[in-house]
Amino acid sequence: AEEALAGLAERCAAALRAEILTRGFDGDDARHLCRALGACGHPEDAAVLERQLRSDAPALRAAAAEALAQLVGEPAFVRLKGALLDDSPEVRAAAARAVAGWPSGRHALGDREAVEEDPLVRAVIAAALARPA
Repeated sequence: AEEALAGLAERCAAALRAEILTRGFDGDDARHLCRALGACGHPEDAAVLERQLRSDAPALRAAAAEALAQLVGEPAFVRLKGALLDDSPEVRAAAARAVAGWPSGRHALGDREAVEEDPLVRAVIAAALARPA
């Protein structure tokens, strides 16, 4: 059963990569493509998500932050530190949720909480820090 699931995940990831190569991250469902890649992609797909952290669309940057954390784990923290400083509260909140479970992320959230002005992002940070590590 485990082999069958691994095969299914690989086929899904391959289809997703083909879709992204064909049309890129344009369209209303681009953020869903990021999340799907984070769920079933490979660590080598991280570069694709990193590029989306520089998108003009805040929703896409937020989805890319969450997906990158899911795909790569704590090594993505270095890439996600910048998202904690993004102009968009939506992106900062997504980055806070993404890094909250990592020791380095919790430390950065403590620093960010002291200067964060947006009430939504402050609430996300406070909730993340209140959870056990």
